[in-house]
Amino acid sequence: MSEPPIRSFIAEADLVAERELDLTSPQGRKGKLHVRIARPVEALDGSWNCGLHLQEVEDTVTELSGEDSFQALVHALYVIPVLIGQLRKQGFAVTLEGHEELLLPEFPLPGAGYA
Repeated sequence: MSEPPIRSFIAEADLVAERELDLTSPQGRKGKLHVRIARPVEALDGSWNCGLHLQEVEDTVTELSGEDSFQALVHALYVIPVLIGQLRKQGFAVTLEGHEELLLPEFPLPGAGYA
């Protein structure tokens, strides 16, 4: 049995959580940013993967790994503020109902910057 193919989206059946954010491009174009998290699945090697997708920005799903399903899910939650921080550094405005506070957990990660 081989590993499943790389996902390019998260199917509704696999969706665990989603948040819709407001996204404004550096040129002023307004739109939405859907942050989607898939349910963790066990890989052939016994590790767990949890898909994370910034639907309007990323063209593939980022798979975050963990020793168990809980750790894989927590890793996905860790990465969301980092990816949004990268968007902001590129000049995008990302808000939740007009507020810069996105109500996302932010954990200190070695070597990862938020902003």
